[in-house]
Amino acid sequence: MRIDVLTLFPDIFDNLNSFSIIKKAIDSKKVKIKSHNLREFAENSRKVDDYPYGGGSRNGNKN
Repeated sequence: MRIDVLTLFPDIFDNLNSFSIIKKAIDSKKVKIKSHNLREFAENSRKVDDYPYGGGSRNGNKN
């Protein structure tokens, strides 16, 4: 099984993979966990958020 995690903090997930039952599953090749940094896919790597869904403040965002 392959699990892909989209996150702003891939190092946290990489460290979690070395503990407990997750590590056992990875070592026995039953699961493969890969983390992807969302900032790698953003136009501006410092900003990955968009305006809130369903309303809310849009200050500073494109309309």
